[in-house]
Amino acid sequence: MDDEDHKKRSHAVAIPRVLEALSVDDLRNYAGLLEEEKARVLQEIERKKHVRAAADNFFKV
Repeated sequence: MDDEDHKKRSHAVAIPRVLEALSVDDLRNYAGLLEEEKARVLQEIERKKHVRAAADNFFKV
């Protein structure tokens, strides 16, 4: 996903302030979007850990 796609997606998924106003279907859809975002965040954490480990290994004396 490139930066432009991320910007579009970030603005497309608004965080509702009042969950009570959403229907059950809307809440399920929202939960699915949050799960996708969580997976994306965890993937980025793993990527950064690998980059950090490679850098640490490279600069190891």
